[in-house]
Amino acid sequence: MQGLRSKLIKYLLIAFGFTWLCWWGDALVVRLTALEATYMLPMVLFTVGGFGPAIAACACLDGGFTWKRLGKFLTDYRRRSI
Repeated sequence: MQGLRSKLIKYLLIAFGFTWLCWWGDALVVRLTALEATYMLPMVLFTVGGFGPAIAACACLDGGFTWKRLGKFLTDYRRRSI
């Protein structure tokens, strides 16, 4: 149970940390510069921040992150499962 708890904490820290870092950066860029929220840089920061949970999930895969493990994680499922 301790391993699951530490993985959950790691996931939450990475997901929230990455997302909030990008979104606070977006807010600061809009607030402190002449850029508006519809310009390219703020939109990129906002969009990338939205991928925080997915990035955290990849970082928490067993054995660390590799493209091969990610592909296996996404395609390895049982035919009979929902």
